[in-house]
Amino acid sequence: MTFELLGLILFCIILLLSALIKKYRQWQKSSSIDAKIIGYKYSSIESLFLTISTNFLPVIEYKNNNREVISPIKNLNILVPDDRIIKLRLSADKLYCLKANFMHFIFLIVVLIFALTSLYMPKYEIVHYFLMASVFFYGVAIIIYIKDNLKRYGTLQNLLFFIPSRRPENYEEMTEADFKRIEESDLVSYEEAMAHYYHRNKKSEKWIFLLSILVAGYLLYKILGA
Repeated sequence: MTFELLGLILFCIILLLSALIKKYRQWQKSSSIDAKIIGYKYSSIESLFLTISTNFLPVIEYKNNNREVISPIKNLNILVPDDRIIKLRLSADKLYCLKANFMHFIFLIVVLIFALTSLYMPKYEIVHYFLMASVFFYGVAIIIYIKDNLKRYGTLQNLLFFIPSRRPENYEEMTEADFKRIEESDLVSYEEAMAHYYHRNKKSEKWIFLLSILVAGYLLYKILGA
């Protein structure tokens, strides 16, 4: 291993460890609170997670210094019925939905070392040990993440990139004006948010179906062609 390669590996490890320490300190300085979901607020922010999920922010009610606080959560992607009690972490100046996913950083470190050593030292058995370690740490991270989701939110929706939508009973009676009103309201119910989410998915489902057929056809072509 050259001195330059060793320096690159150490630099990447230091960066990942710094991110891990920052995340851990943020979690350590926060306090656990019980909050009740009282509704949802539409968000037009075109971030990756909101675009492929619901575009609705859960609005929660919780106590802080014996004072009732109502606030939306910008980094929590779930769509569950109202009055659900969830557990969150509250820092001194901001509301977070921190999760116990610190093991992911360790997994990234191990994978980074594995990738670099496999490129430059393929003949050493240490590569296989790094691979086994990365699989183990990733498995531990998944278990912690699942248990944390169930404990905090009572749902595994956060594990999905695409939250399942359900057709509301009065969907045929709803108009575009109703969906517009939902988007402009400060607070809507779970049923209204789900109706809007279902309506958005219904308009795009034909393109998703077409894309799925194209991907499946391409994979089948590659398999048969091989």
